[in-house]
Amino acid sequence: MQEDTLYTAICHSATLYSTKEGFFKDFIEAVTEEAGRSWVSNFNKINDDQQKLIECFNNKKTTEILHGTLKNIQELYRGKSSFISTQRRKEGKAFLEENEPKKALLLLTQSVMKAPQTGSDKSEWCSALWDRSHLLLSQGEFSFCLSDVQICLKNGLPENLKADAYWRMAECYFGLKENSKGKLTLLILEKWVEKAFPADDALLKEWKTKLREKIKEVPRLMPFEENKPHSHKVPILTKGPLIEFPCASSTLRLTETKVGGKFFVARDPIKAGDTLIVENAFAACLLPEKCGTHCHHCFQRLKIPMPCATCSGVSFCSVDCMEEASSSYHRFECKYLDLMIGAGMSILCFIALRIITQQKLDFFLRVKDKLKDPKSCDYAQLYNLVTHSDKRSSEDLFQRTLMSLFLLHILKKSGYFGLEATSFTEKLSATEVFIGSLIIRHLQLLQFNAHEIYELLVKAETEAAYCKIHHNNIAVGIYPTASYFNHDCYPAVSRYFVGNKIVLKALRPLATNEAVTENYGPIFTKRARTERQRALLSRYRFQCECRACLENWPLFDNLDDTYQIRCPSPNGCGKMLTRISINKNNKQKSNKKDIKCSSCGFCAESSFLQKTEELIHSLDKKYQEGKKELDRGNISAAISSLSAYSNEMSALCIPPVKTLTLAHEALRICWANDGSKIILP
Repeated sequence: MQEDTLYTAICHSATLYSTKEGFFKDFIEAVTEEAGRSWVSNFNKINDDQQKLIECFNNKKTTEILHGTLKNIQELYRGKSSFISTQRRKEGKAFLEENEPKKALLLLTQSVMKAPQTGSDKSEWCSALWDRSHLLLSQGEFSFCLSDVQICLKNGLPENLKADAYWRMAECYFGLKENSKGKLTLLILEKWVEKAFPADDALLKEWKTKLREKIKEVPRLMPFEENKPHSHKVPILTKGPLIEFPCASSTLRLTETKVGGKFFVARDPIKAGDTLIVENAFAACLLPEKCGTHCHHCFQRLKIPMPCATCSGVSFCSVDCMEEASSSYHRFECKYLDLMIGAGMSILCFIALRIITQQKLDFFLRVKDKLKDPKSCDYAQLYNLVTHSDKRSSEDLFQRTLMSLFLLHILKKSGYFGLEATSFTEKLSATEVFIGSLIIRHLQLLQFNAHEIYELLVKAETEAAYCKIHHNNIAVGIYPTASYFNHDCYPAVSRYFVGNKIVLKALRPLATNEAVTENYGPIFTKRARTERQRALLSRYRFQCECRACLENWPLFDNLDDTYQIRCPSPNGCGKMLTRISINKNNKQKSNKKDIKCSSCGFCAESSFLQKTEELIHSLDKKYQEGKKELDRGNISAAISSLSAYSNEMSALCIPPVKTLTLAHEALRICWANDGSKIILP
């Protein structure tokens, strides 16, 4: 197929910036005009990424507009407001008095998010958390209540509320079935009130009586059930990890060819259901539109959000996530998030930056001379993923270099290169050029190697009802090891996610040395060959030659109920022996005569075809059984039946097989059920 250059350009630009929103598109056009299109058209002749950066930054024709824009990069983020926080807190308490806890919790959480955590208005932060903790305790959200109270105690809770704070903490521990901690907290409270109040104070007597009664109750306390989120299961790699790639199964082997590049094949025979990859994202970013519903760090859906100490633009599911993010990447990104969103940057640009911000500058300087060896460190493995730089247009490379300069100067302003190096300079330092060149490379390799991260949305009445699910994309991540799977329009594996962890499982059996393939989006059941190949060539820069394309398999709706039976020759031929079709009366329409294989000459007796027909009926019952178990929500039983069906039917028949395709889709649903999942009302 001949490349559609216009469509390719559209695909490439979509991985860099939005054509509808943001100022970056206009910025690119303005710089291009100043530089001259003839100069830009020769940009791909600059082979070195560092030199690209220098040439672009130092072009005298673009100095005014380029340097002017970069010089004016300013902080742009949603900050804190004591006034708004107080307003929301008052509104929340009013709803609480009216016995509307859901509305009250929403407003009290907004109060927490907007409250300043430093300075003279810090007391509002404590007040917002304190009021929210009261509501959380009444709703049985003990973990979240405990967290809020502990933060209050660390951040200047008024003395007159500390006794109530310890009491509230004790109630939370009892609710969490941690009675010993609850009792210990009560004993601490008892000592605290003895020091806080005079011996003859009525409040002291009241507290001591209250504490004695509560401590006596502890052995008899029946703990409350806390509202716990759905637990996610992370499977174990089949046959253990591969030494070279610990997040991959030892059933895999990495090979390399001129056409296919580096890709995984089966070291040992693989069966449907085998777990082949369990990998944490090297870097991943939440989609901007999900910032109000999901944790910025781990991507878990928010229940009781915790804010960033500085901005109000992102939320975290816990103090731990907030502290981990704030101590690494978020401290550099925090004050520029709205600027980057306003630029219209694609999510891949955010990840290109995140790969840098989640590591200290010293790390990149240490590995600088080891980057060409993918085995030297995890980052070097990512660095050596395919970029297709040689196939890119000058315009594409120029635009990615401009984006790199934009992100580089955000890094500079945020203090990544040191607080003494935040001002704009007319010349880039060697370190800045090096980091900028890494960003250029990230922007290229992410286009071909990033994965969309999704959660499963399931109807409440049947948690995994067949065809009653929806994939909700929430983030995008880069997985260096999972990137070694080549594409097939009839994929051998399926993926799902647990937070930002990717899991790949085998859909069908694979022989030793057979390519273990994933699907990059265009699948034969939904898109015609011409459309698939156009998309793959323009988006991923390769001509697909998978079996579905070579044989031009029909779309799912056009698949019939015929079966291409494999040759049963003892020499392992496996080619098509014959094609049969089974009618509703369970009678095979083809003539039941001895059949000779056109490939190897093996002669199969008519009795073989009769047995094959009976086996197909038997396997069909196994598929129907698996489908019913899935509809009932019996996931383990469904996986067992569907995996067995896939293994046996794949050994018997050559694809495409309509019911086998349906079984694979059902398996995808089953496995995704163990990943990030939300039960819808």
